[in-house]
Amino acid sequence: MRWRALYDARTDLAGAAVVRAMPNIAVRLGQGITTIAGGASAWESDVAEVAGLFSKVGAVSRIPETAFDGVTALSGSGPAYVFLLAESLIEAGISCGLPRDVSTTLTCRTLLGAAQMMAESDDSPAVLPPGGDVARGNDSGGRPGPRAQPLPLRRP
Repeated sequence: MRWRALYDARTDLAGAAVVRAMPNIAVRLGQGITTIAGGASAWESDVAEVAGLFSKVGAVSRIPETAFDGVTALSGSGPAYVFLLAESLIEAGISCGLPRDVSTTLTCRTLLGAAQMMAESDDSPAVLPPGGDVARGNDSGGRPGPRAQPLPLRRP
């Protein structure tokens, strides 16, 4: 069943303390993030209790319920976009002559390392060394400015 906004559920739950939660799939590994929002009848202690439960499987982010469409599009669907990117990188490695298992391992370690670097750095994730292989292969031709267009995320 597709999610229902908290305001849609109010009539069914009449005064119950409701906390909406949206975990992404990486919580299966303890590496995901769950975004939560308390309903009108939820006390701060209710929201804190739910946050404590979900903190056992990853990070927790609290946002207003009105921002949940963006969470669903980005965090909920985001892993699928990463999988598509990984598939493209694996296939590119194979097309360069790498065996599938080597290309897959290189891709996985590259994505893990890049994600860790983004999480631990204040630098922009799009920093490219001038004149390097990536700058030469990038559509920007090494020129300053945006290198990628945002994904066309849609509200569910």
